[in-house]
Amino acid sequence: MVESRQNESPPPGTAFAAKIEKFDAGFARWKAQNPTGRFSDYATMALNRQIERGVDHATLGSRLKSGNDWRTDGLDNFRLITERIAPGPAAKICDYGCGTLRVGVHVIERQDRGCYFGMDVSDYLLAEGLRLVGNDLLDEKRPVIGTIDATLATAIAAGVDLVFSFNVASHIHPDEQRDYTGNLLALCHRPGARLLLNVVTHAVPVRFQPSGWAWTLDHYRDWLSPLALVDTFSYGRTDKDGIAIDGHLLTFERR
Repeated sequence: MVESRQNESPPPGTAFAAKIEKFDAGFARWKAQNPTGRFSDYATMALNRQIERGVDHATLGSRLKSGNDWRTDGLDNFRLITERIAPGPAAKICDYGCGTLRVGVHVIERQDRGCYFGMDVSDYLLAEGLRLVGNDLLDEKRPVIGTIDATLATAIAAGVDLVFSFNVASHIHPDEQRDYTGNLLALCHRPGARLLLNVVTHAVPVRFQPSGWAWTLDHYRDWLSPLALVDTFSYGRTDKDGIAIDGHLLTFERR
């Protein structure tokens, strides 16, 4: 079993290290007042505030850093799903960490009625996503959308054929990693069920931003066993303040 130790951090004095220190100080103050709260609760609260203020975000809300239209911006990831998996229209698809449905809207449009299951930790982000999708499409396709706590059991019982989790894995705190991968395993319980997971990796575990962690490929193989890693697609390498991280789209399958 791969050791799941706390990630290393950027060298002291760097820009990313200063951001991490400030973020963690805020989390510590919040945690003192919310002893049962999780890192994901605190990080999501910060995200919600950014979206409410109209701050441009890389993947969430209608105002994106790319400057692209909300729907247009989700097309590349949607095409990755259809090109690498090509699910039929009746395939049941779960979008784990669906955010504001930038990718999910295209899956909802493509799949048959009731075949999309979207879930996220944030009620606020889900409400914003539903607003952007609009009632006409929701009434036509009847997707199942809700918080992870409220929707996970329904999706597991439905026996989904494909799970995708984009822009999520690298933001999972080490203390919550087993919960995250455990939920993915539970969703992919049927033989033949597949998982598309985009991750960032590093030669050793490393924290590269306040809510950003890179692990090794062996960590993901270990955490997601007995799913088999059947395909790896590379996005290339990015430098984060001297830390070189590699982006991958991993395809796992339940044999």
